[in-house]
Amino acid sequence: MSVVLAGTEDHPQARMVLSTALDSGQPSHAYLFHGPAGTGKRTVARAFAAELLAEGSPDPDGARARVMHGAHPDLTWVAPTGAHVMRVDDVEGPVVSAATRTPFEARRRVFVLERVDTMNDEVANRLLKTLEEPASYVHLILMTDQLGRVLETVISRCQLVRFEPLPAS
Repeated sequence: MSVVLAGTEDHPQARMVLSTALDSGQPSHAYLFHGPAGTGKRTVARAFAAELLAEGSPDPDGARARVMHGAHPDLTWVAPTGAHVMRVDDVEGPVVSAATRTPFEARRRVFVLERVDTMNDEVANRLLKTLEEPASYVHLILMTDQLGRVLETVISRCQLVRFEPLPAS
C-alpha cells in the first residue's frame, strides 16, 4: 500500500521519491527539499516526518498527530535564529549532539532544518559528519528556497526532492 503524503498532490517528483522511500522501508538518511517559496515544502516535510516516526509505533495515528502538533519527542525542527544566517548554535546541540542519542520512543529520530541556504561554511562543517555518517536511526530533511545558495558539500550528501512552482489555480 503506497502512502500518499499530504501536500504532494501538485508535486509528482516529490510524491514518487518519498512514497517509494516509505514503501521500501529504507528511506534515505538525508533529503534536501528545494523549490520556490510557498510550494508546500514545510507541509510535506511534516507529513513525511510523521510517517517516518509512525512506522512501527504501537499508536501510529497518535504519533502522526503529535508530529503535526510539533509535540513528538523524536522530531527536532530547526529554523535559523540569525536574521540572515543559520548559526552554529542552531545545529550544534539540537542536531549534531542530539543525533548521537537514540530515539525516545520511535524507531527513528527526524531532524528538519529550514533555510539551509543560510548556512555558512562553519555551520555546514559542523553538520557534515552527521550528514555523512549518521546513526542508522537518524533522518534529516533539509529545506531551501534557493538551491543555488546551498553549499555543494551539503547538496552532495542528500537526496534531492524538487518542488515545482504551484499552478496559478
